[in-house]
Amino acid sequence: MKISIIYNPHAGTKDWLAQLRQAGSYLQQRGWQISWQETACAGHALELARQAAQRGDDAAIAVGGDGTINEVMNGLVGAETALGIFPTGTGNVFAADMSIPLPGPLQPDSLLKAADVLLKGQMRRVDVARAAFGDGQTRYFLLWTGIGLDAAVSHAVEADQRDHPQMKSLGMAIWPIAAFFTLRKFSGTRMKITLEQGELNRRVIMVSVSNYQLYGRFWRLSPEARIDDGLLDVVVMEGYGFWSSLKHLALITLRQHARDPKTHTFRARRLKIETKDPMPVHLDAENVGFTPLEIEIVPKSLKIILPQDAPSTHFEK
Repeated sequence: MKISIIYNPHAGTKDWLAQLRQAGSYLQQRGWQISWQETACAGHALELARQAAQRGDDAAIAVGGDGTINEVMNGLVGAETALGIFPTGTGNVFAADMSIPLPGPLQPDSLLKAADVLLKGQMRRVDVARAAFGDGQTRYFLLWTGIGLDAAVSHAVEADQRDHPQMKSLGMAIWPIAAFFTLRKFSGTRMKITLEQGELNRRVIMVSVSNYQLYGRFWRLSPEARIDDGLLDVVVMEGYGFWSSLKHLALITLRQHARDPKTHTFRARRLKIETKDPMPVHLDAENVGFTPLEIEIVPKSLKIILPQDAPSTHFEK
């Protein structure tokens, strides 16, 4: 097995890097050929993954969280090189839900256990989605895209961490803080959503377009989503201002959002989103741009290494 391990040498601690090297040695002892690929700047992981695919590597291993997975995955769509995961990020939504061992004080050998997943895991083909923006930018996502409120929160977190680097030490706690201040001023805007089923025109607080059930670490926003069914699960939340935003957040948390007449759900292969005022967009929790955009599913275009005990509920039978 020939693999590239793609990582940021300046992220994490010396202990973390030592654990990563130990996991690599563990794979080498079992006959795997490893190429260590250091990222030099934002977006470099995508290019390194693309190069791994061009070399014909069997797998490219993303070391990081959901954002790093997104970057590496973008270099592998349509290739025979599989995506592997060494979770070291803050959120690690996909890894946590797929039963890939996570870092933490109670699991100091998590990267060794994640290496064992690579050795003993199953190879799956899954869907990704392509997002095309009005400025000509095109990018893929594996899990979800958010348009509106949640993307505004993501933008606020990014700005806070950029302007006040010490806030990175808050970890996941920075998100509810940013959400509170964003909720106070976010009002939504008029939106036209074009799907195969027709058009929807509403004033909207937020739209999620999911390839995956879990949205963030805690909300199972699209419980019927399957990552290999060739469909996107779309949730549209109508509203205006603080109280609408707060109500939607509460209903999502209580898993009652599907019963709300102001929430609309669809399944689609493609859709187009246009807004009266530009709304922020994130892909897999990474800030990307603003509306308008078009989204299309790309069925089973990514190979990925997952644990043998990955939840079957995320796949078609």
